[in-house]
Amino acid sequence: QITVIGTPQWLEYQTVNLRLYESLNVHNMTYDFVDYRHTHEQNFVTRFRKAYRTEPDFDAFHGVRTGYFFFDALGRYGREFFKCVEQLNSPEFTNPFHFKNANSEGWENIKFVLFRQAGFRQQNVATQ
Repeated sequence: QITVIGTPQWLEYQTVNLRLYESLNVHNMTYDFVDYRHTHEQNFVTRFRKAYRTEPDFDAFHGVRTGYFFFDALGRYGREFFKCVEQLNSPEFTNPFHFKNANSEGWENIKFVLFRQAGFRQQNVATQ
């Protein structure tokens, strides 16, 4: 079986049939992934719909995760939380970040998620 690695821009194409992605076993990458099977994602959707009377888009999920990540880090480790990045990179947190020291010039986010279309929904390849 062949796997085709696509770019995130492929998802923006309006004229491509999702069955084609499935038949070609297309995998895409993103820096953040929303898995609607998880209870906390479903709860967020419910609360968002109630508050804003619309569906949350990718930016809504990413904004909440980003805020939670940094506010949680500040609450746990204080203003110098960046000194505790190894604890923040814990895989138990669902967040869009995994930081790596960038040659003493700061921190670089190296996280990405590989996913594919299956059954007309996106699935994280790592958690299948």
